[in-house]
Amino acid sequence: MSDLEKFAALKKKVATMQRNADKAQGALDRLQSELEEEFDCKTIEEAEKLLKRLVKDEKAAGKAFSKALAKFEEDWSEDLS
Repeated sequence: MSDLEKFAALKKKVATMQRNADKAQGALDRLQSELEEEFDCKTIEEAEKLLKRLVKDEKAAGKAFSKALAKFEEDWSEDLS
C-alpha cells in the first residue's frame, strides 16, 4: 500500500470519527437542553444533586407510606378480616 493510499484510508477514518463525534455532541446537546427544560438543571452536577434529593425524598415518602399503611391495618384489622 502506497503512502497516498495509506493517507486516503486514514483520512476516511478521521472523517468517520468526526461524524461520530458530531453525532454524539448533538445528542449530548439535546439531552442537556431537555434536562434544563424539564428539571431546570444547567449542569450535570446540578442534575446529580437533584437526583440525590429526589431519591432521598422517594425513600422518605415510601417509609411514611409504609408507616401509614401499618397504622391503617392496625386500626382497621378487625373490619378488614
